Formats: sequence, C-alpha cells, structure tokens
Amino acid sequence: MVSIYNRFGPEAVEASRENESRLYQWVENGPVPADNNLAERDLGPSVVARKISFGSIIYNEARTRSVLTSLVTTLRKRKTDVADQIKRALDHLVQDMDQDPYNLLFSIPGP
Repeated sequence: MVSIYNRFGPEAVEASRENESRLYQWVENGPVPADNNLAERDLGPSVVARKISFGSIIYNEARTRSVLTSLVTTLRKRKTDVADQIKRALDHLVQDMDQDPYNLLFSIPGP
C-alpha cells in the first residue's frame, strides 16, 4: 500500500495536518458530500460536447467555452432563467460599460 507521504510528499502530509478540520467536514456535517462527484457530473455534458465536436482547436475558443459553461451551470444551480439573466446583465452593461459583469450576472434580481 502506498502511503500519502510516498505518493504526494511531505508537503501534502503537512498541508493535510494543518487543514485537518477542513478536510473532514463531510464526517461532521451530513449534507456535505464525501466526494466531488457532483462537480465531476456537472462537467460531463460540456466534456462530451467538446469531444463530439472535435474539441477546441484554438485556446481562446476553449477558454470561451469553459467560461460560458461555468456561467450557465452556475445560473442553473441558482434556479435562474439563464437566458433572461444574461439578457438583463447585457442590458445593464450597455447602459454603463464600467459595471462589473459578474455583479450584473449574479446580483440583478429577476422578475
């Protein structure tokens, strides 16, 4: 059996000791999952789409897809009408280009 020390080195062991109370939240707090499968499942559809469309050839294209996927996934998790929220944010941004797009996307109340 490979120990954490042999596999990740002394820095990983020290970091896990320093953050022990944060590493085991799932033990003390029932709703906290013990794994990150939810995060992995959230990535699934975008990974499949990228693979069947022959990937992202250009770095900027890949970055744009990544940001948009994250944005849409986050808005969906917030039970927001994604298209409406993006439209509202863009409408506000057109009025004042100095506004923070993040704040516009995530703080404008819906109808």
